[in-house]
Amino acid sequence: MALRAIVDYAIKLRDEGVKTEEIVAEIERVKEDVVVFGAVQTLKYLQMGGRISKTTATVGNLLTIKPIVTLSDGAVIMEDKRRGSKAARRYLQSKLETLGYDKNFPVYFGYSEDLEIGQEFMDETVSKYEIQNAQGPFGIGGTIGTHVGPKGVTIAFFVDKNKKSL
Repeated sequence: MALRAIVDYAIKLRDEGVKTEEIVAEIERVKEDVVVFGAVQTLKYLQMGGRISKTTATVGNLLTIKPIVTLSDGAVIMEDKRRGSKAARRYLQSKLETLGYDKNFPVYFGYSEDLEIGQEFMDETVSKYEIQNAQGPFGIGGTIGTHVGPKGVTIAFFVDKNKKSL
């Protein structure tokens, strides 16, 4: 979804008549401002991918632990964990506030396997934060999907540089 956000921005600039060299320079300038967060619904796929042990997955699933993942230097890493799906989704939503999203860009929403869950997450977030330019929900790609597994949700946005605290 981060790549989609960047490509969409490049297309917008092209459509506005911006020259190719200027588009490239602008994308280089903003590419680090895009963040992506996802809520994992089951630990099974993290365990199958060798990221956590079978014991950790079993105990975590019993306790309804929902890892929060993000991208860092192209790698999927665990940022946090929450108990229960609602808490995990609230954490994703809170990133809009804590990092601050740039309202000049769309906020992107994604899902794995279950469009209804993705749409519900998007609708709830758009309403709560009065987002004017939401995109999605989009099915997430296979690479991230193998870690997130089914019924996951993701959010991607450009960070407001005035609030950036990464």
